[in-house]
Amino acid sequence: MKSPKADATSFDNLAYAQRYVVMEKSSTRCVWDVDWKETQEIYRDIGVQELDPDKPEKQTKRILRKSQKRKQEFQTPENQQEQPTKKSLSSTKNGCKCQLFKTYPENVVTDKFETLSDEIMLCILKWLPRRQLAKCARISKRWKQLCQDESLWKRIDLSECKFSSETLGPVLLRTLFAAKLARCTIKGPLFEPKFDAENYCPEFMIEYLDLSMCNADSELVGDIVGRCPYLVKLSLESCEVTEDMLASISLQRSLEELNLCMAQNISGKMLIMAMEMSERLKSLNLAWLNLSRNVISSLVKVLPQTLERLNLSGCRESLQDADVENLSARCPNLVELDLSDGCALTGNIFVYLESIRNLQHLALSRCYRIPNPLLLMDHLKQLRSLKAVELFGLITEHDLNTLCKGLAPVRINTHPFSSISRPTMSVSKRSYVWEVNCRV
Repeated sequence: MKSPKADATSFDNLAYAQRYVVMEKSSTRCVWDVDWKETQEIYRDIGVQELDPDKPEKQTKRILRKSQKRKQEFQTPENQQEQPTKKSLSSTKNGCKCQLFKTYPENVVTDKFETLSDEIMLCILKWLPRRQLAKCARISKRWKQLCQDESLWKRIDLSECKFSSETLGPVLLRTLFAAKLARCTIKGPLFEPKFDAENYCPEFMIEYLDLSMCNADSELVGDIVGRCPYLVKLSLESCEVTEDMLASISLQRSLEELNLCMAQNISGKMLIMAMEMSERLKSLNLAWLNLSRNVISSLVKVLPQTLERLNLSGCRESLQDADVENLSARCPNLVELDLSDGCALTGNIFVYLESIRNLQHLALSRCYRIPNPLLLMDHLKQLRSLKAVELFGLITEHDLNTLCKGLAPVRINTHPFSSISRPTMSVSKRSYVWEVNCRV
């Protein structure tokens, strides 16, 4: 359809006029025939405006000034880079002049994070994973200072990570509460020699430390433990424990839980000395340490009287009835006791266990010299506080049902594995250490 010709005097009186808007760098042309008011609305929607035929240049400059004031509202991360300013495009067709705004920011837009306070920034950064925090620290000096704030590093989960030399020390130096380093591979030293000399062997403020199954040199693990004077809970499961490490443990005045399950090359003499000096210990796991008969007999006489949970499973022939008698007299406040795999124990131990008034959980799995528990039901009933007992390998399913009815409401064979002093006992809580979530 061809456009009708109209002069300037008759153009404003037309109720319906054909309007053309031609945009540069476009191969299409938009043609419409609508009311004058609707035409103005369409112009506003698409960002164009008719120019005054008498003063087109002045009007163009005024529009440009207004667009410069509004440019902040149209900025996106893609156009924040410095780009040259392009002149606006105008076209004249059949007496109709239109202006198309195409302006770009002249300078780089300032970082909007700079307008936020440090407190608000820390509230945002606390939701990031630790690895992302390390990357954010490279942005600027302010970001580095914020990302290294102590409040963001109270709890860390670095399990199964690999650390090269001189990298783990600065991370632990910022950690204030709990650190999970289970199954980590660590290469020493912890710090640069120059940093260590200038700061006089800096100490870590960690209270909960999990080094279970850590793949590192024993001297390096000992260095980590020695730099933590405020430990409350410590796990060295399946680690090589040296005499120096046990000496460091003996100096821990606030230690309450210690897990040495399946520790290697442990010295019985140093272990006894460490137990003598542990005044606040409440939970202790000494399972499967292959301790000799002499060490066991001396150990049960010096255990802390504050103990509430004790695991001595796996002692085989080293643990005997006389040791249970000494243990009952030494630790009368025990709540949970695990003597599983004590092949030398007999049914006489129930007489000594009756003196432990608060005993709630007893494990005697695979203690094969103990007779059928049905014959000892009366002794088990004498343990007034008993809530659970583990008898795996000692009773058949038929006798188990009879025993459950006779000892109700005591739970029988509900916990095949001991949880004493172990930092993590569930796959669903793999990032936890002693009920503290380190991945937050």
